[in-house]
Amino acid sequence: MFRTLLLILGTNALLTLHPAIGQTILNGDFEINTAGSTQINLLNSDYNSYMANSTGFGDWNGGGPGGGNLDIIDVGNMCGFAQSGDWFVALTGGGTDAFSLELSAPLVAGNSYTLTFYDRTCSDFPQGQPIEIGVSNSNDLFGTSVYTAPVPVQNVGWTQRTATFVAPTNAMYLTVRCNGANNGGDWTQVDHFELQHCNIHLGNDTTLCSGATLLLDATTPGATYLWQDGSTNSTFLASGAGTYWVTVNDNGCIASDTIVLDYATLPTVDLGHDTTLCQGQYLLLNASAPNATYLWQDGTTSSTFQVHTGGQYHVTVAHRCGTVSDTLYVQDEVCECYVYLPNAFTPNNDGYNDHFTPLFDCLFNHYQLMVFDRWGNLLFTSDVPDHGWDGTYQNKAVPPGVYAYVVHYSNRFNEAIVTQHGHVTVVR
Repeated sequence: MFRTLLLILGTNALLTLHPAIGQTILNGDFEINTAGSTQINLLNSDYNSYMANSTGFGDWNGGGPGGGNLDIIDVGNMCGFAQSGDWFVALTGGGTDAFSLELSAPLVAGNSYTLTFYDRTCSDFPQGQPIEIGVSNSNDLFGTSVYTAPVPVQNVGWTQRTATFVAPTNAMYLTVRCNGANNGGDWTQVDHFELQHCNIHLGNDTTLCSGATLLLDATTPGATYLWQDGSTNSTFLASGAGTYWVTVNDNGCIASDTIVLDYATLPTVDLGHDTTLCQGQYLLLNASAPNATYLWQDGTTSSTFQVHTGGQYHVTVAHRCGTVSDTLYVQDEVCECYVYLPNAFTPNNDGYNDHFTPLFDCLFNHYQLMVFDRWGNLLFTSDVPDHGWDGTYQNKAVPPGVYAYVVHYSNRFNEAIVTQHGHVTVVR
């Protein structure tokens, strides 16, 4: 048999930052609203009536729908124009103002995300307070805090803030509130919230050929690594079936991925030993193997082949791990079995016709010869074809006359039992 082997060499994965797959902020730049013009000192209920996919829930004036003190702004005389688009939102400090931002799909607990947004404050108002970010399963509860921005600096314009966090729950909302002194006059403005996520991909689950290895490469400049076995290199050489995973930390941007490897072996094909074929019979050759293709000597492509005549038969089995082939030689043969028994013999010990023995031209699987007298008494039996009757019974010569016989036999080409009846004359 001839075999070749196909090896898969490796895969490369790079930690990347993408817009969060499956999770986007539905109105992170506040452009979807019905305010029409700047609206200031809004109660939560008023803010909610204007702003899409965002819910105010601050505790100014007792909180609830009748509380809150949010501003929706589209003019430039309040510290300047929006960072993105036409609209931005302002919050007062001391935990006074808060709102939620709805996501297109829940966060995935344990996944790493990066949130960017912009804040600013200016000397037109008292010093603004830090913005705190949370994740929540409710649009009117702050939930779990994941980031607090530094105190904004007055009169420097919009400042980008970046928060990298691991989602603690499958939260549906990001929440925003203003921290610091409870002063309804200290305003912090925010705009352009965008959610991203860290991502690393080791490749799809795959099957390798026996003896092949797969180099898993998570190399990302400046990152640290942790593989399933505790190793910390940027690459891992997989050489066996199993589950492999890596966690990559790139300055707080944390991502993990898993790949499952299986192994396939080169199939074997065995058409059997060279053989003979009886006329009128057929031989079924079977080369079946999982996930393989076939090519027989006549160009057919089935997994099996029927042989009806003698000749040389060949199959090549192709598999992702290589090819294997086998050849079989078949010879035609006349397989009928002819058995002849004489109708007389002379058991006189002269060396001629002393035994009643069959003549045959085949190999027996089963054979039995029995001789009876005229009253049906069994005089002789043998299961050895070359062992014939010598004309005696209990070591005494039987008298001359006619005796009956029955012979049963089958041959290696035909398992069916054949029975022949006849008579033989003992001549003395």
